[in-house]
Amino acid sequence: MKPPRTWMVRCDGGALYEHFKEQGVAAIGWRELAQVPLDAPKSVWLSTFTAARPDLKPGTVQSGVSQVLRFVNDVAPGDLVVTYDPSTRRYLLGRFGEGLRRNPSDPSGSLVYIRPAAWEREVDRDALSTATKNTLGSTLTFFLVGQSATDELLNGRPRQAEQGTVDTASNSVEEGEAKTALLDIESRAIEFIKDKLAQIDGYLIEHYEHIDVEIKQLVPLRRLYWPM
Repeated sequence: MKPPRTWMVRCDGGALYEHFKEQGVAAIGWRELAQVPLDAPKSVWLSTFTAARPDLKPGTVQSGVSQVLRFVNDVAPGDLVVTYDPSTRRYLLGRFGEGLRRNPSDPSGSLVYIRPAAWEREVDRDALSTATKNTLGSTLTFFLVGQSATDELLNGRPRQAEQGTVDTASNSVEEGEAKTALLDIESRAIEFIKDKLAQIDGYLIEHYEHIDVEIKQLVPLRRLYWPM
């Protein structure tokens, strides 16, 4: 038996985070592919998506189909699953259950391919190492997470040798996916900036009375006193 793998599934920019949690599911979209037979060859998936979305470039089509096929064919019951809400900067961690269903009529277009998921706990992004943050910062909707990031999500003990690196298990780029990879890098950079801003924000609040006057002029803060 293969050891459990870990999958990251995006939830529409965090909009479906609570839905996933409350309904006990993990899902992806691609409504254009909802009628393709699950056992159809990849060429059929590609041609169907190309016909439905002629505005997309071949690399984007390839990337989308690859992610759907991973969700359909590669997930096993007991595999770990992670999703993320950027508004709260928290990850939700659980395990996939048995089964797969499709909902072609989903009005949002984001809950088309659905798998049961037993969500277990939440993890604060700010508690993770830079390496794991980078790994989980991909823009892909569905991708495989490497072992080092999985270990940290489960145990909270990053391996020292991996600090400042990216776990490449989740970052393989198929032929024609170069543009998607570039967008992925951009998203990681945005999340990294948000991480640094969160650190600066906490430092300013804690040490504001002792920082330079010039910085106070750039970032004016006012202390508020709440009535007891």
